[in-house]
Amino acid sequence: MALKTQGIILKRAGVEVAEISGFTGPDGEATEIDVTHLRSLAKEYLQGLPDEGNISFTGFLKPSDAAQVGLRTDRDAQAANTYSLTLTDSPPTVLTFQAFVKQFGLSAAPDGAIALNLSMRITGAVAWT
Repeated sequence: MALKTQGIILKRAGVEVAEISGFTGPDGEATEIDVTHLRSLAKEYLQGLPDEGNISFTGFLKPSDAAQVGLRTDRDAQAANTYSLTLTDSPPTVLTFQAFVKQFGLSAAPDGAIALNLSMRITGAVAWT
């Protein structure tokens, strides 16, 4: 059965990030190690280390939110932090990972809210619990 999206929670260092409206990722993949040799009949590969990739979030700017301020601070300091993404199943599936903020961007248009666009690079493995 599909899971509802309403109620998903993003946390930075255990503190909920306010006003998150969507996400994409993690989008990682494993590398390929070419082990083709002179007697191979076709290309041969081993699977390499997984790369957990990136995860992106959309939402709305809330300048007073401590977690949003922390995201900007992490980006400026080039520092990774611990994040968790809690899904809506019961008991909830939680993805926990280390990441650094690549993008903390804003966008706006007439008759709208100031949008927040986050892009993070995951470093290490994503733990699914």
